[in-house]
Amino acid sequence: MSTPLSAASAADTPPGIPGVLSLYQRTPTTLSYHDSSPSSPHTLVFVPGLTDTLASVPYLALLVPMLHAHGFSLVQPLLTSNMSGWGLATLEGDAQELARCLAHLRRSPAKAHGKVVIMGHSTGCQDVVTFLLSQARTEDDSTKVDAAILQAPVSDREDYEWRRSQLADDEQRKEWDQRMQHARTLVQQRKGGEVLARLFSSSSWSSSQNDDVLPPTDPFATTSAAAVAIDNDDDDDDDKDGQTTTTGGNSKAALTSAFTAYRFTSLYDRGGDDDLFSSSLSDDEIVSTQPRRRTMGAALRNLVVAASHRRGSQGGNDEASTLRMLAIMSDRDEYRWNSLLAPADAATQPFQARILEGGNHKVDDPDAQRRLVAMVQDVVLGLL
Repeated sequence: MSTPLSAASAADTPPGIPGVLSLYQRTPTTLSYHDSSPSSPHTLVFVPGLTDTLASVPYLALLVPMLHAHGFSLVQPLLTSNMSGWGLATLEGDAQELARCLAHLRRSPAKAHGKVVIMGHSTGCQDVVTFLLSQARTEDDSTKVDAAILQAPVSDREDYEWRRSQLADDEQRKEWDQRMQHARTLVQQRKGGEVLARLFSSSSWSSSQNDDVLPPTDPFATTSAAAVAIDNDDDDDDDKDGQTTTTGGNSKAALTSAFTAYRFTSLYDRGGDDDLFSSSLSDDEIVSTQPRRRTMGAALRNLVVAASHRRGSQGGNDEASTLRMLAIMSDRDEYRWNSLLAPADAATQPFQARILEGGNHKVDDPDAQRRLVAMVQDVVLGLL
């Protein structure tokens, strides 16, 4: 079976990624992963964003041939938070599941001593940083990683604030503010696990309490097989009158995820656990390496320190100057991290932020995808 060599256009079904589907966890829940080449010694573990699942990011099929050429496989773990579970999940929960997947891979003779790169897309970048914030994970031989890539690390909190600013009137903004305050109160009362009323959709961000977030239930409303055909364009499944058609299946359950009070404040409140990439963060909130600080600087420190402890025990170009963390940003993203995390006068440069020319959030453009693959290849080659 041939490996896809080019990216599909946004209007086409993305090309498939051959490989092996296996389990990495049996209890307390069963979780699987897809490995494009189980016999390859090295691994790139990919973590997608909110509502995403396996192979949902369009550039992955183009990434695979490059990885295979250098002895890497693409591993996509299924997490409990994928699809509709993200509003009830936590970053630390995701990180622990990623650790289980890595430990499982390390038990494979083919991958026991190989390099591991962990790459996040969108909110998956928050998962990557959270994974690295634990020294126990970065130092343990079964869960260690050699480099990290953040593609489209953007602020969910700033997106929420922008959407609030676009609401039609003060009454709607008041509803949003009341919802946030209610979530804060529950968290302060140590009731962060309570599920909030689904007053508005996380995809359409309607403030109307009359919006029904229940997926279709009536089998007799489907008039033909064409009514449930897969829709490959980028439009939503809403009719002009705002009513959801029957073509969406259960997608509404994923796009209008229920929230715990904790995850709502984590994603959308200032200083929440997800608030790692906002442009309004102070320098200290980005670079601090003080104990228990949830910062990019602390994650990078753990990654670099763990690598230094291993230096000399492995072959290859595992030098102090090796690039350990790459942030791939779009033209519109905040771009101040190089000056903070990679100052020009530093003896080594383990961090780099680069602008991906022509790249939107998911990198739909084929030329931008090729540029992204080249950036990832730079990280891979630096480890070999």
